[in-house]
Amino acid sequence: MPKQPEQPQARGGEGSLRARLRLVAVVLLGLLTATYLVLAVKLYFFPAVEAVASGLFGIVLAVIALLYALATRAVLRQSRVGHLLAVVLCVLAVVLGLTPGMTWIDWTVLGVNLVAVAVLLGCVPRKAPDRVGDGS
Repeated sequence: MPKQPEQPQARGGEGSLRARLRLVAVVLLGLLTATYLVLAVKLYFFPAVEAVASGLFGIVLAVIALLYALATRAVLRQSRVGHLLAVVLCVLAVVLGLTPGMTWIDWTVLGVNLVAVAVLLGCVPRKAPDRVGDGS
C-alpha cells in the first residue's frame, strides 16, 4: 500500500501546539476556579475566625472563582480580549497572592497561576485579518 504524504498542520487548528496549550490553559483555569470555589464555601459555611469576616472573605473568593470561570470560558471560546483578560487575572493573582505567611495551598495556587500565565501567553489567538474591499 503506498504511503500517503503527510498534510502539514494548519496554524492554530486541531492538534496544533496552540490548541494543546489552549487545552492546558482551560484545565489550569478550571482547577483554579474549583480551588477558589471550594475555599469560598469552606470559609463561608465553616468560619475559621470571626464569622462575619470569614463570610465576607468567602464571598470575595466566590467572586474570584466566578472571574476565573469567565476567563476559562473566554479561553475555550478563543476570544482574544477574554484571553488577554485571563492573563491579567492570573498575573494579578500572582502579585496579590504573595504574602509573608504563605502555606502550601498558597504556594500551589501561586505556581498554578504562574504556569497558567506562561501557557496563556503561548496560545493567545491571533487578530482576525482586516477584510479589504468587502463593499461596506
